[in-house]
Amino acid sequence: MTLAVSQSSHMFKAFITGLRELGYEHGKNIVLEFRYAEGQPDRLPELLNEVLAQNVDIIVVESIAAAILAKKASQTIPIVVAIASDPVGAGVFASFARPGGNATGLSLQSEEITAKRIQLITDVVPGVASMAVLYNPNRATIETNIKETEVAARKMGVQVRFIPVETPDNLPMALEQMASGWPEVVMTLPDGMLLSLAKPIGAFTVNRRLPGIFPERDFVEAGGLMAYGPSLVAHFHRAAAYVDKILKGAKPADLPAEQPTRFELVLNLKAAKSLGLTFSSSITILADEIIE
Repeated sequence: MTLAVSQSSHMFKAFITGLRELGYEHGKNIVLEFRYAEGQPDRLPELLNEVLAQNVDIIVVESIAAAILAKKASQTIPIVVAIASDPVGAGVFASFARPGGNATGLSLQSEEITAKRIQLITDVVPGVASMAVLYNPNRATIETNIKETEVAARKMGVQVRFIPVETPDNLPMALEQMASGWPEVVMTLPDGMLLSLAKPIGAFTVNRRLPGIFPERDFVEAGGLMAYGPSLVAHFHRAAAYVDKILKGAKPADLPAEQPTRFELVLNLKAAKSLGLTFSSSITILADEIIE
């Protein structure tokens, strides 16, 4: 089996824990091949070819880009999608109830998430009128996320400026472009490449004193203000169960895909203080974790 995620990440550890709970031990009764693109989508085809050459039994992927490529490369090897934005819209799953084909797993798709993020940041930073949004223009389902963001922001009276980040090398220029527009708050749209850049993005918001809300906790651990979204750790832990069922004979086409059921709110108290902001009791009581 191959797993396309950094071995040092908490997501990887959650997946290994999930396998262990189901009786699998790497190197004993299961062999794992690891490939990680390090946030560089152009490396995915090469890594996928390496994987296929290993004659693996299952491919586990962590992004919609990797899922699409894996589906194109093989219509027979079972594919477990641990995290992906809108796999139905991207054609990876035929539907959530019956994914069809050789892929199944978990989706990050939830129409309410984007609106909830904007609501949370406007609650913490009252009177917000402008927001900068970093996004990856190369992601297959990005147009859906952009429309959701535009609709949600319009309802809350917030003007949005979208800043594309096409590759990791483009990040410094994109960040400077974002800051030059003097946004009141910052948000990133869910994307594997941007997640791999959480540290420099989080650090930039700290240095430029920009309140931000992000899809993943990694940005908050890097100094960002707050994060709200599906628990990626929970998704990877759950992905192990799909692997177990497939190894025991189940077909991906018959295994219903899942949408997010667990969301986490992570707050950075140190960042709030440095920005002169206060988290209300109504928000802190909802927090899954407060980083001090």
